[in-house]
Amino acid sequence: MKTVPDFWFEPHPWINGSWQPGSESVTVSNPATGSPLAQVTRASAAQVNLAIEGAAKVFTEWRQRSAVERGNILKRIATLLLERKDPLARLLTAEQGKPYPQAVAEIEYSA
Repeated sequence: MKTVPDFWFEPHPWINGSWQPGSESVTVSNPATGSPLAQVTRASAAQVNLAIEGAAKVFTEWRQRSAVERGNILKRIATLLLERKDPLARLLTAEQGKPYPQAVAEIEYSA
């Protein structure tokens, strides 16, 4: 039986290049058992707007990179996803209740 991976993640929204404290704390539970997996915070409506504005600003910089450079960055991300496939799939299974093979396939497809 696969278990929840033991790795750290920041339980706050990532906004404009840094972790920000959220406006409301939420418990993420395993849908199969009801046991808590993590406490995370949600972004407020104002924080969502800041994130959208920041993404639009950064997109201008991203667009100026060459296709080769953007491709290399995306390939590196794909490699990192595949290297962490098992713990990520176990996390997806725990938080969403999907079968482990489906979670693995989702990660492979996204990479």
